[in-house]
Amino acid sequence: MGDPTKFHYLWEYYAFHIVFAGLLLSELFIFFHTIQRNSRVRKEKVDCGTKWLLYGNFAVCLFISVCSVSQAAPALLRQLMFPPSVADIGTAFVAVGIVVRLSAVLTLKKAFTLHVQTAAGQHLVKSGLYHTVRHPAYSGSILSLLGVALAFRNIAAVCLVLLCCLICYGARIRVEEKALQARFGKEYADYKRGTSSLLPYIF
Repeated sequence: MGDPTKFHYLWEYYAFHIVFAGLLLSELFIFFHTIQRNSRVRKEKVDCGTKWLLYGNFAVCLFISVCSVSQAAPALLRQLMFPPSVADIGTAFVAVGIVVRLSAVLTLKKAFTLHVQTAAGQHLVKSGLYHTVRHPAYSGSILSLLGVALAFRNIAAVCLVLLCCLICYGARIRVEEKALQARFGKEYADYKRGTSSLLPYIF
């Protein structure tokens, strides 16, 4: 990441690192803000370990993206590259992902947690991004992680990151939707039928 030659232009190098720093800072903000707020509220946790699965996925995806362009990586792997213009798309993906994730977190307010859990008096949020997508915070994370891989332009890394995200977030979504279905019943079933999981009107 500290090597400007990984990017076609120097400004792309600086733009990516600014956005990447924003990604890390936004995740720290979400972590500490959520921990501080949720420590005051009694909730029923039904996480099944998916919180740690997502932490691991975040670290593994960044590791894959960086190592794919490292000199230690096999030469054949390092040669599987997208055109230089894809780096700009990747940086844009990271930036948009940050905005989407933060917007989703702030929309949920007290209802957002890092664990899968429910609380008495909790309401089903259907406003903002949640009007069309059930898990926009996860959409934002996937977009950012995919963007990091695209910024380094390695085709194999992009495919691996996408696969890891689909597996890990797919498991998290199954656990979360089971808990929400148990908590809200028919209201959640109706909401689920009228929305997409991650991408509006697509998926």
